[in-house]
Amino acid sequence: MRVRSPLSAAVFVLLCASAGLNIYALIRSTAKDHSGTDFNQLYATGSMLRAGHGAELYDINVQRRVQDNLFHRGYLPGNHPAYEYLLFAPLSLLPYRTAYFCFFAVNLILLGFALWAICDQPSPANLLAMAVIAFSFFPLSMALFQGQDSILLTATVAAGLLALKHNWRVSAGMLVGFGLFKFQLTIPIFLLLLLWKHWRFCLGFLLSGFTLAVLSVIITGPAEQRLYLSLLAHTQTTSDALRMVNLRALCAAAIPRMSGALLVGANLAIGAFLALVLSRSRRSNKEALLVAIPVATLCSYHLYSHDLTLLLLPITALLFQAELSPLEIAGAALLLTSPAASPRGYLLVLPVGSFLWLFATQKRCPPFHAPTESLATGERKSDSDAFCGGSHLRKV
Repeated sequence: MRVRSPLSAAVFVLLCASAGLNIYALIRSTAKDHSGTDFNQLYATGSMLRAGHGAELYDINVQRRVQDNLFHRGYLPGNHPAYEYLLFAPLSLLPYRTAYFCFFAVNLILLGFALWAICDQPSPANLLAMAVIAFSFFPLSMALFQGQDSILLTATVAAGLLALKHNWRVSAGMLVGFGLFKFQLTIPIFLLLLLWKHWRFCLGFLLSGFTLAVLSVIITGPAEQRLYLSLLAHTQTTSDALRMVNLRALCAAAIPRMSGALLVGANLAIGAFLALVLSRSRRSNKEALLVAIPVATLCSYHLYSHDLTLLLLPITALLFQAELSPLEIAGAALLLTSPAASPRGYLLVLPVGSFLWLFATQKRCPPFHAPTESLATGERKSDSDAFCGGSHLRKV
C-alpha cells in the first residue's frame, strides 16, 4: 500500500491495529477450543473416503454416524464435491487435533503463496504490508479458525492470476476451475468472463470442470452423485440466507417474507446489471478476473463470512497497484475494518464497500492493466495511463 498522504497513513495504522486484534483473538480461540469447527466435516468425510466408503459419501445417516463417533459435537453435512475430499483423506490418518493444526499450517502457507502471487514487486516490505492487510480482514481469521477451505480457493484463484500474468490463459482457467469445490463462487466468475469474451480462460475452466466431474463420479459412482445433488437442494432454505453475507442476505433481511425464488431472482438481476455495466470497458485477462471476484461474491447464492477471504485478491491488487483516491481508500478500508465480530455487519458493509471501490475505479480508470511497450520510443507506458489519456512514461 503506497502511503502518500495522511489519509493513507491513517488507514494503514488502522489496519495494523485491526490485524493485531484479529491475530490475538485467533490465537485465543484456537488454543481454547476448536473441536466444533467446520473442519469436522472435512476430516470426517475424508476419513470415510480413506476407509473405502465413497459409495456412501453423501448418505446423511452414514455421515452422522461417523461424526458422532469422532466428535460427539453435532452434525455438519459433508456437501462438497467428492474430488476435494481426496485432499483431506491423508489428514484423516492423523489424530483430529494434529490434523487440525496441520491444515492450519497449510492454510498459512497457501495464504503466503496467494499474497506473493498477487504482488508484482514481492519485496519483504510489500509482503509484510500485504500480510497486515490480510490479517486485518476478519473473514481470514474466521477461515483459519474454522479450518475452512476458503484459503485454498483463494490460493487457486491467485495461481490463476499468476498464470494470466504470463499470458497462460488456458492454464489460468484450469486453475480457477479447480476451485469448483466452491462452485457458488467460481461458476459466476466463469460466466462473467464468458460474457466478457475471454474464450481461452473459459476453455480451460470447462476442461478442468469436466475432468473433476468425471473424477467425482469415479470416486462415488453415478447414484451417489444424484444423491449429492438432492442433498444440495435440501440443505438451502430461505432462513439460511439471514446467516450469509451477500446481497441475498441483504434482501432477506430487508424483506423477511420474500420467497427463495424472489431472492434468487434479485441476485441474478443485480449480477446481470453489474456484468453489463462493467462490460463497457475492455479489460486484460488479469483485470477481468480481479473485477469478476467482487461481483461474484456480492451475487453468490451461498456465502458465509469465511468465503469473503477471496476478496483479499482484488483488495490487495487495488491497494498496491493504483494511485488511490480518498473514495477508493475509504471503500477498501470499509471492507477490511467493518464490524468484524458480527457477520450481520457485512450485510450492509459488503455491498457498500464493494460498490464504492468498484465504481470509483470504473469512473477514474481501470487500475489493473499490465504495462505495454512503445515500439517507436522503446519506453514503457502503462495501459491505465493510455486508458486515461495520461502522459507519464518511464524508461524500461
